[in-house]
Amino acid sequence: ELRARYAQIVASLGPREYRLSLIQTADRAALATAQQALLRGEEFAQVARAHSLAPSARRGGELDWVSFRLPAREGHTNGVPIRIARAVAAMKPGEVSAAIDLGDAWALVRFDAERATVVPRYNEIKPDLQRALAAKALEDATRDLVVTLFKGARITVHE
Repeated sequence: ELRARYAQIVASLGPREYRLSLIQTADRAALATAQQALLRGEEFAQVARAHSLAPSARRGGELDWVSFRLPAREGHTNGVPIRIARAVAAMKPGEVSAAIDLGDAWALVRFDAERATVVPRYNEIKPDLQRALAAKALEDATRDLVVTLFKGARITVHE
């Protein structure tokens, strides 16, 4: 099972990895405020810390390296929203995207760098794979237990 998960991860990688920074806001107006700050010459990291709602805001919007195959396809972007992945595919390092509508949020992405994909060796990530599969097994078992308990439950209301 570990080897199969490792093969699945490696197959999901593209030939290039991308380093991105993100500013994500709840609405278009908040994103416009962030864009204006960038146009005034404020540093992307500073604007991300001040305006972004994403967890990466603490790091100035900086995300971890990510790899996906191009052209980007829904469900095959290793967690990157498809609209962001498609925007990155058309960008060069150093560029900041136009406003990206994510449906429930808005984003600006800076394409910081790219490099050849670094494929981790199986033995390097085996402990992480074991932890992830154990966590999934626990989650599945917990869900099954809760479903079983609910099926046999009898709920009464006392006033």
